[in-house]
Amino acid sequence: MNRSKLINVVGIAIGVAGIAFVARRIVRDRSEIADALSSADLAWLVVGGIAGLFAMGLIGVNWLLILRHAGATAPWRRGMSWFFVGQLGKYVPGGIWPIVGQAELAHRGNTPRRAAYSSTALSMVATFLGAATVAAISGLISPSDGRLLPVAIAMGLVLAFGVLVIPAARSMLDRLAERVTRKQLRLPAPSWFTLLVVRHLPVWVSFAGMNIFAVAALGSDLDASTKLTIERGRRNLEILKQPQFSPVKVEDQVAIIYASTNGLLDTVPVNRVREFEKEFGQVMNSRYPDVLKALKAGKLEDAGTKAIREVAKDVAASYAVK
Repeated sequence: MNRSKLINVVGIAIGVAGIAFVARRIVRDRSEIADALSSADLAWLVVGGIAGLFAMGLIGVNWLLILRHAGATAPWRRGMSWFFVGQLGKYVPGGIWPIVGQAELAHRGNTPRRAAYSSTALSMVATFLGAATVAAISGLISPSDGRLLPVAIAMGLVLAFGVLVIPAARSMLDRLAERVTRKQLRLPAPSWFTLLVVRHLPVWVSFAGMNIFAVAALGSDLDASTKLTIERGRRNLEILKQPQFSPVKVEDQVAIIYASTNGLLDTVPVNRVREFEKEFGQVMNSRYPDVLKALKAGKLEDAGTKAIREVAKDVAASYAVK
């Protein structure tokens, strides 16, 4: 038996073993899975599954387009089977991805080895940059004041694309890669690569939709106490976000966190928590500066909690959804 056939046999054997392992886990946990699905909203699950399948399929289509751009023959039906089997191989225990990965399957399907593996690497880079682009855009347009991370991501993207666009930078990277790998690196054309990254943006929008639909489908399975805890956690997370270069004073933080953890913000919409926090702080400083002074000194007395509750209820009344 030659080496190629041996690899095929080993790959099939490990793949079957991996599938058997997953099937065994599903059978073992079938009661828990059935309980979770019994109270789920089937319509949202289907929509979420379609969104996830669309996202993965789009990654596969883009990978095949990269293969074709490299001059390789990549039939759509066989190519998508290479892709999806390769993707499943990543999640099967036993480290079988090097054997049944999409690049190796494409190579065994008469695609030149270099084209198969370089296209897979380029697909991974484009997918990552697509995710970074979506994260930067969503972070920059969100109402939150936390702009540092999205700005850093955006600057990194500008730097990455600058390497492709600026001839001197391309040349320097070519020389560095050749020195390290002892092989010539051929960077993609800037316009073509930019279009490739743009084609990956819907991928991450679809993945985000899939997660939202999954939460909507399984959310009904949560008891009232758990839902309340999650909702308060979302509000606490908004409270912990502070404006850049303008941190909230410790005493103001203690007061608003006390109000939130005691359910006084439950009627305030999450997207208006920051607005509520600002108004709450202004009223507290105006009505009860002595209470805030005591909080700064580490004292939370009955008079202080009464003042916080009073102000929180008064301010929250104008934010409640009618």
